[in-house]
Amino acid sequence: MSAVISWIRSVVLAALFFTVWNYQTLQNGVDELWAWLLQQRLFTTVYFETWFTMWCYLWILYIPFKMNKFRYFDKYKIDKTVTFKAPSDPEMVLEMANYAATFGILDTFTVKKYVGVEPDVLVEKQKFWFQTTRALPEYAPSVFQLVYQLILSLVIYDALFFLVHFSLHKNAWLYKHIHAQHHDHSCMHSRVTNQLTLSERIILVLVANQSLKMVYAHPLTRTIFVPVFTAMLIENHSGFDVPISISKIVPFGLLGGSRYHYAHHMQGSTNYQPFFKYFDILLQRSRHKRQ
Repeated sequence: MSAVISWIRSVVLAALFFTVWNYQTLQNGVDELWAWLLQQRLFTTVYFETWFTMWCYLWILYIPFKMNKFRYFDKYKIDKTVTFKAPSDPEMVLEMANYAATFGILDTFTVKKYVGVEPDVLVEKQKFWFQTTRALPEYAPSVFQLVYQLILSLVIYDALFFLVHFSLHKNAWLYKHIHAQHHDHSCMHSRVTNQLTLSERIILVLVANQSLKMVYAHPLTRTIFVPVFTAMLIENHSGFDVPISISKIVPFGLLGGSRYHYAHHMQGSTNYQPFFKYFDILLQRSRHKRQ
């Protein structure tokens, strides 16, 4: 399987060289994509990011449940004794309705401020308390901006949420009233990803949104961020440790992955970072020094 990982990494590396070699061609493609998106009514509505997040979550969520139907994937289960049961349609409708109600209200009464939008356009939007469309920039980002904004926003989110997550575990009141629901499960499965109190769900989205704002992310970067971010969260809670997962493809053991996060859910006193591991390593070293 290591040969497969090496092959995938080689493909990614080749894609990077292709990007550099054909930069202008790719940039023209990004420009055309952005021009097309600006013409789509769904994309310009204030509810697009909420809808797109739900859509990505539903599609990616079912991958581990589909894997459970094939015995071939049993060897990749972290807990070999577990049989995952896919949620019913009414359960998912209720879960998505709760999510949509929360963020749909915020979308309706919030003026979304994106990089590249003229200030006078935002001032005009603020005259109306009820929002239906987003003020979007006229021009697409560069390919370079897309890549670095995406990577850096994930790194920043990981650091910020580590601080939040660590605090939720170390404060008994916060844990009981905000975070305990996320750990209340008989086995690890992908739906645990969104098994959150209303407070924690809002915190998670606000931290992700702040991470994107800190890198001045273009709306197209934000759109790409959603499926990548959702896939990484669901992988962490999937209950499977697949050898060609994102955490395995990224070299040098930088990402924790599903087994790493599984240990957090089982023990609760370690592995607080959602994606990376460096803060957790520093925390463990600090503990060892004090002992």
